[in-house]
Amino acid sequence: MLLILAINALILNVRKKLSLTQSELLVIFVMGLVSNATSIWLIYFFLAAIVSPRYFASPENEWQHLLLPHLPDWLIISDINHAVQWFYEGLPSGTKMPWQDWIIPLTVWSTFFVALILASYTLIVFFRQQWIEREKLAYPLMQPVLHLTEGGRHPELSVWLNPLLWLGVAIPFSIVVLDVCHHIKPQIPSFPVDHLGSLNWGTPFSAPGLSSLACCINFIAIGVGYFVPQNVLLSIWLLYLLIKVGEVSVLSYTGKWYLGSGGMFVWGNAAIAWQSFGAFIVFVVFFIYRARQHLWQFVSLSLENTQPDQNRLMSPRSAMITFGASIVFMLIWLTQSGLQFKISVVFIPLLMLIYLGISRVICQSGIFYVVPPMIAQNPCIHLFSPRRIGAQGMSSLGLTYAWHGDVQSVVSGLSAEGVKLQSAIGCTGRQLTGLILLALGVGLLVAPWGVIFSGYWQGAINWNTWLFRGFGPNTYGQVLTQLESSMGQEQIWQRLVYFGIGGLLTVGLTIMYYQFLWWPIHPIGLAIISSFTLYTVYLGFFITWACKHTILRWGGLRLYARGIPFFIGLLIGHYLGRAVALTIYTIYGLQFA
Repeated sequence: MLLILAINALILNVRKKLSLTQSELLVIFVMGLVSNATSIWLIYFFLAAIVSPRYFASPENEWQHLLLPHLPDWLIISDINHAVQWFYEGLPSGTKMPWQDWIIPLTVWSTFFVALILASYTLIVFFRQQWIEREKLAYPLMQPVLHLTEGGRHPELSVWLNPLLWLGVAIPFSIVVLDVCHHIKPQIPSFPVDHLGSLNWGTPFSAPGLSSLACCINFIAIGVGYFVPQNVLLSIWLLYLLIKVGEVSVLSYTGKWYLGSGGMFVWGNAAIAWQSFGAFIVFVVFFIYRARQHLWQFVSLSLENTQPDQNRLMSPRSAMITFGASIVFMLIWLTQSGLQFKISVVFIPLLMLIYLGISRVICQSGIFYVVPPMIAQNPCIHLFSPRRIGAQGMSSLGLTYAWHGDVQSVVSGLSAEGVKLQSAIGCTGRQLTGLILLALGVGLLVAPWGVIFSGYWQGAINWNTWLFRGFGPNTYGQVLTQLESSMGQEQIWQRLVYFGIGGLLTVGLTIMYYQFLWWPIHPIGLAIISSFTLYTVYLGFFITWACKHTILRWGGLRLYARGIPFFIGLLIGHYLGRAVALTIYTIYGLQFA
């Protein structure tokens, strides 16, 4: 997208009639943005989950008896025609691809994904007007995009011509280029750049409570942070430090630090994760409560025959029917896959709350890579216990990690960002919905076949990624381990205590924030404090918070507006540097640090 923007900016100054308008650029951006959701599902996790059980089954792990009998044949890939073996090891010369073994599982899974996509998207339909028009959330990630695509009518005012933009580009770009040169010629000095492109000095502190505190500066966090409200910035970096340093030190000193595993895909300490999950749920419930009048009006409109509003993404009636039908279909689908109905009716609402909460966090904080403090499977497992869920239910629940495990790019979050651009695009709500669903549908159809073809061509076991080698063994291995382990009532109550502490703290912060104008700390920080990605964010947010505080105090809004190009430049420089690094590393056969 950056390449398209740069080329268009050049054309705009040479032959304006040939350049793309802001609306056209934003349409390309939105479709590319939301298509990331299907690629993450299908490339990184979904295919690994359905192809790995038969390949990694061995006499040592006893999957033939403990796991495979509980996984429906219509949900995983059969190896009768060597479809699994050849996918991992490469297709023998002169042999046809066993496409027939993929058709049924991909078709059945696609029906579920369609329902999940529609349910996730309609969540945003419900809250779009509340977030954009009533609460006026900042949508920090979209602000740089709007600035970069402006200038169609007056090219001389384009942000691309501002020297501060290129100064911002030069800083992260130079750092990454130095790191690349260092990898090729080790005698060239460089900065410590990690695999995310961040300046990362690791964990330089040894004092109790500080030993796990990473010193990491990410230029995306600094660039996006410039568009994040000050109270949100303060909440995230301050509460992260207070919890990471203060509470961790206390828990370590008192010996009440370790609660065992927090559950699968819970990164870091279990106590902090459950505390953050309690804060997250209260945070979500509160903003749903704030939207109660809007939601009631939405439901009322769905029962009336009114003229369609062109600005709405979907008519209220269509949205309600689509959401309800999708939820019912997912419940039936999960039940047919082997998950008990009583588990499904807890799992699906938790799933929707998590997706809604992540969307709100992204729209309000601009954090580019955030994961929830807990995924929906873990509370279900702790509430019902693995033994009561049973081997069939746990195996079926294991399949759900294929699309709800390492939660990164979800339809609701990406769509929530995309619909913010509707007014700038100048299209109707239904046209934007059509564009978004078209991009998601194309991704759903195309992405898996490209990966499958590559597997048979190269052999997935040879790929430089842990997913096709490690995701299956790790995930299904932990599922079987949970079945064998016993979980006492004391362990469950300990987790509920931390859950309650997080919820009560968020209630207190929420009351203070909305009742007292002088209170500067937003409650959002507690809701995401355990997200492992915050180690790349908190220091960048602190730097930006300090810079904005100084700028606004001594220069006001005018100086703040003049600084926008520089911080956008930091974003461009980061991505440009990563593109150059990836290209050179590929040519030289090097790997990211």
